[in-house]
Amino acid sequence: MMATARDQKLIQLLGRYELFSTRQILKTSFPEIDKRTALRRLRKLENEKWIRRAPGLPGGESVWALGPVGAHRLRLETYLDKINRNTVEHDVVLNDIRMEFESLGIAKEWITEQAMRRKQDKRHGSIIGNEINPDAIFVVDVASTPRAVALEVELHGKNAARYCKIFRSYGNLRKIWSIWYAVPDQKLGDRILREWKNLGGSWPRPEFYWFVIGDLQDQTKPIRLHGVAGDRLIHRPTATS
Repeated sequence: MMATARDQKLIQLLGRYELFSTRQILKTSFPEIDKRTALRRLRKLENEKWIRRAPGLPGGESVWALGPVGAHRLRLETYLDKINRNTVEHDVVLNDIRMEFESLGIAKEWITEQAMRRKQDKRHGSIIGNEINPDAIFVVDVASTPRAVALEVELHGKNAARYCKIFRSYGNLRKIWSIWYAVPDQKLGDRILREWKNLGGSWPRPEFYWFVIGDLQDQTKPIRLHGVAGDRLIHRPTATS
């Protein structure tokens, strides 16, 4: 099969982000193409094993990842060869956050938990242990200094004892500057922040923030990070005429 420029772009995106929903593919690779035409092309790429599909999202939407032919074309040593249907909704949300943060220029050197485990990355591998496995780690510039941020996508809350164990484990990770929790609503964010505060003490630990996932979709407002000592705002570029 002769690959088009759009096919190549899609394969490269899946090589980088590993898992996309149909919605994400239509947005990034087929923005001005009729949906039915785009889906026909995806099925053809699937039949040729460039990509592969799995169910798992609400409403019957599919998720897509590289197939063996696509991975070979990119010469990848490792890739997402198994799709965990139990975590696809979580993983799609994680990529929504990643794309937004990268488009704003605030997140660099992004690496997911799955990629860390597969590659045993030498740079990040030392912070992965039995007690804590962040969903992703990325680098932000703080006063022109690169700092590591651990991101947790929390679609459902945990009990207090579990949060206590996780937070104390983070206290031992000296390379992590901050923890950011992405939550579906303010109620869960406030609850997690209370659990963080309840630990008390003077033991060393990263800065803590949470934000509402849905706020990323409102392009007219800054992203608000809610923290212990107050809020931080991530401003969006001002539109120019």
